[in-house]
Amino acid sequence: MKRLNEFNGTAILSAMMLLLLLDCSHDTNALTDDRKADRLTKDQVKTAEVIHAGHYEPEKLVVLTNEVDEALRKNYSNPMWLSVLTGLFGGPIGGAILANNDSDSRRDRGMKILTTVSEQMIKTYQLEDPVSDVQKNFLLFVTPEIDPSKVQVSSTPIIIDDPKELMTAFGSGVLIDFKTLSWGILFMAPSDRRLNQVVYAARARAVDLHAGKVLWQGGQCDIRDSKTKPPVRTDELIADSADLLKVRLREAANACVRALTLQYMGNAVGN
Repeated sequence: MKRLNEFNGTAILSAMMLLLLLDCSHDTNALTDDRKADRLTKDQVKTAEVIHAGHYEPEKLVVLTNEVDEALRKNYSNPMWLSVLTGLFGGPIGGAILANNDSDSRRDRGMKILTTVSEQMIKTYQLEDPVSDVQKNFLLFVTPEIDPSKVQVSSTPIIIDDPKELMTAFGSGVLIDFKTLSWGILFMAPSDRRLNQVVYAARARAVDLHAGKVLWQGGQCDIRDSKTKPPVRTDELIADSADLLKVRLREAANACVRALTLQYMGNAVGN
């Protein structure tokens, strides 16, 4: 019974990760009224004495390739699955996987593997959550509606997410904040598990600091690059210091900026 419970726990963990990223599935071009910024909201932002801007702490990179998923579903005290993972990622990533395979329960080992692969990929390939670029480019695109001279960009990540508490950190005016919801690599289930897509999802919103309420929230920009680009194998994404992965993450973030800007401005922006 213990082994069955451990298997179910690991399978559920893997399924939850998959569902989290597959939630990035609705069409960002299908713009509903509740995601658009109306004229009254844009005027309130535009006329604010000061417009603060900032982003939240970077999120963890999610790596759910077929190889990682198979390892989560099987007993990866089995040397075969450890060799698959360590051979695929190699070097310090592979070594860290081996070093973190000592937890008692299968579920704990699964969480350790996910965390280790994420942290080591970021460190080894110098990957960065694109949220700061999303913030910078969004503010550039909305210049017709937001005077750059009024914008004060926070030098440190935002910690508080509650609109009612943000005035303590920023004072008066309006805050435009940006938060990555997920970013990473997801295998192409169920079409071809050997191939991957790069995903990026983020949130942008405008908050009235004095009232402690959200004036506009664009919802999510949910980008799956398999809609416009061919899916690729894991080894291709991480070859040459993960050059292809970096390019696709940057392109996904740029697509996110365009979607969020469309929601705020109500018209298309440049590529």
